[in-house]
Amino acid sequence: MQFTLATLATLIAAVSAQTWADIPACAQPCIDDAVATTTTCGATDYPCICANRDALETEATDCVIAACGETVAVNEVLPAVDAACAAVGSQA
Repeated sequence: MQFTLATLATLIAAVSAQTWADIPACAQPCIDDAVATTTTCGATDYPCICANRDALETEATDCVIAACGETVAVNEVLPAVDAACAAVGSQA
């Protein structure tokens, strides 16, 4: 069960999620922990979080896969994060 970030990124499909609340609950503690340990971003500083996305994905991937399973990580978590960051970018 070896997934790389590049592999996960290539499997992202079209998404409809637009907010951080759309990220599956199983992944949220993993993402929160990664934000706290890897960045100086506040928990709701989404522009900062998205700007640090590569480091956060590296830190959170194993946790998200363990907590959510590979299918949810690939088909729900990453697309939701993509859409949430895209929404943050469109507001800037």
